Amino acid sequence: MPIRQNLFDVPYTQTSDLGQVIFANSITLTPGTLTIETEAGDFLVHALSYDPDDMAALADMDRRVTEIEDGVNI
Repeated sequence: MPIRQNLFDVPYTQTSDLGQVIFANSITLTPGTLTIETEAGDFLVHALSYDPDDMAALADMDRRVTEIEDGVNI
């Protein structure tokens, strides 16, 4: 497995602490990734195998968690 380590920011749209925790844990549950730090509006994430195309999947995960937080059916 090629290792392309990277630290990068992942923006989040959740407004509650619970929503942010769910999204951060969803990132950490993804193999090879770890949410390291929370800042206002984004998480610092470490990935063992970074690919810029993964940002689209993270944005989709963010959207889904926000919809759950807002009580919208997916």
